[in-house]
Amino acid sequence: MTRFNRIRPHVHGQPESSIVILKHTNILNSRATNITLVAIFCLGLLLVIASPAKFHGDEKFYDNAAIRMVQTGDYWTPYFADGQIRLLKPILTYWAAAGSFHIFGINLFGSRFVFALAGVLLICLTYQLAKIIFNSRRTALLAALILACNVEVLTLSTRATPDALLCLFVAVSMLGFARVWFRGDKTFLGPLLAFGGIGLAVQTKGLLGLCPLGAALLFWLVAKPDSARTKKLLNLHAIAIGIFLALFWYAMMLNRHGGGAIKAFFDDQVGNKVTASLAFMLGNFTHYLTSTVRHFMPWTLLFAFVLIWKRRELRVKWKQHKQASIFLLGLLAILVVSFSFSNMRRARYLTAADAMFAVFLARGLAGLTTHDAFQKFLRWAIVAFALGLAAVGIGMIAEGFIFDARFIAGGAIFLAVGGGGIFLLRNADKTWRWVWMSGAMFLGFVVFGTCLRPVLSPPPCSLITQALLKQNRLATPVFTWKITPTQAGQIRMLSGGQLIVSEMKTNASLPDFSGAEIALTVSPNQILFEQTGYRLQEIPMTNAMLATFPRLGKWICDDEVKTTTTSYWIAVKSFDAKPAR
Repeated sequence: MTRFNRIRPHVHGQPESSIVILKHTNILNSRATNITLVAIFCLGLLLVIASPAKFHGDEKFYDNAAIRMVQTGDYWTPYFADGQIRLLKPILTYWAAAGSFHIFGINLFGSRFVFALAGVLLICLTYQLAKIIFNSRRTALLAALILACNVEVLTLSTRATPDALLCLFVAVSMLGFARVWFRGDKTFLGPLLAFGGIGLAVQTKGLLGLCPLGAALLFWLVAKPDSARTKKLLNLHAIAIGIFLALFWYAMMLNRHGGGAIKAFFDDQVGNKVTASLAFMLGNFTHYLTSTVRHFMPWTLLFAFVLIWKRRELRVKWKQHKQASIFLLGLLAILVVSFSFSNMRRARYLTAADAMFAVFLARGLAGLTTHDAFQKFLRWAIVAFALGLAAVGIGMIAEGFIFDARFIAGGAIFLAVGGGGIFLLRNADKTWRWVWMSGAMFLGFVVFGTCLRPVLSPPPCSLITQALLKQNRLATPVFTWKITPTQAGQIRMLSGGQLIVSEMKTNASLPDFSGAEIALTVSPNQILFEQTGYRLQEIPMTNAMLATFPRLGKWICDDEVKTTTTSYWIAVKSFDAKPAR
């Protein structure tokens, strides 16, 4: 019996068009469809993390320490690249990278794999969280779709930094609280997820991992949930497990390195991060509120549509789901207020609350599926967006035949997505429009990271690493002069941990050449090495696309693209040869 025939008895007497719509909705809610969407999301992230075109400066801290762990077998104490102990962040992120190195080898893909996996699991947990709180598959699917195209979440899921793991463990904790408070879960699983998630979050990012506990306390004070369910949360075994997970590594470091270890951690978490400027606090508060709205575009704009056209229904929903709304918004409120006192301004600090905020937005937007005026507006918006994507795709394909085949691949994806949008408008249930919008933005992120950025902003460290490996001096340290620590860390990673990269010491603002048989520098500093008797080899950096359209690359990739050619030089100590010209 086909799927169409199975659902037909439930709509007896309705017109054929209604049967077709129900058929599409049934397909949308099927497990196979959900698995397919998750697989596409996972594949897209895995393609992006393999590219060296984007390397965040913080990645070097975790990569360098994880490489050292694999090479030395000491998995308890993380180190900086220069051998100094680094106890500023907990151990879990280092273990994630080191464990991945054992599976995939020391490479960029291996360093980021666990964090991409955390991003995929975060989307799945967001679906479950919405389903538990609102008991609605439509809301759950929309919440997952909203988060799956959030640029900040996608970016953090493609970095070897603690943020993606923190978001995952915070979502685990909030899911545990939701199971008990909103579904009356009487099993051990709810408290275990709640407090175990907090423990893992603390072991990932430190004090920030306590934010689910703060959100739970705020919910308990303001929403006043059922006391019997609250008592179910206070499971001593679950609390003990959470405390152990949160503190075991700190206890180990205190035993190994004394009170200085705790002081270094505290200074990094609190002591060096608080501002006394009222103006800066107000600026932080405004920045964090606007960044939340910005990162959830266009869903926040659509939510504004709800506020304007469906105010009464929204008030009814608020009264019906007041406790759920407080639960979902409480974590964001705590993070905004807390980081307003910080002396640094980083929008990613709020990402731990993004899963909950996505569920909140999804509940408000779910009712728009049946709103005629909104659907008419959405239809024309999708038509315009789809035609724009198709036009960009055609242009990329044409450019690809001239410059790089990756443009052809990216253009083909845009062309297919644009055509798919037009097709869905005519042949699918309206809920598929949400799927298309999220998928189009996600695939745009993937195309940018795999087809556009590597061409417009080619990573110099890949060519530098290849040139250094050709020297066949793996046992000889490579000393750097005027090379950024981030570039040095990326070279160390791209070499598979084979190259020993050290920063050259200074002597009266000049490089200390003693013991440096091979060095890496950037123009015009190669003159100093030439005058000291080093043989120089320039590493060619070419980019035909930027040479032809330099302003295009700078506009698309902003300040990350170097439109002027920077010359990198390998300097090899020569004891008998004349200086190179």
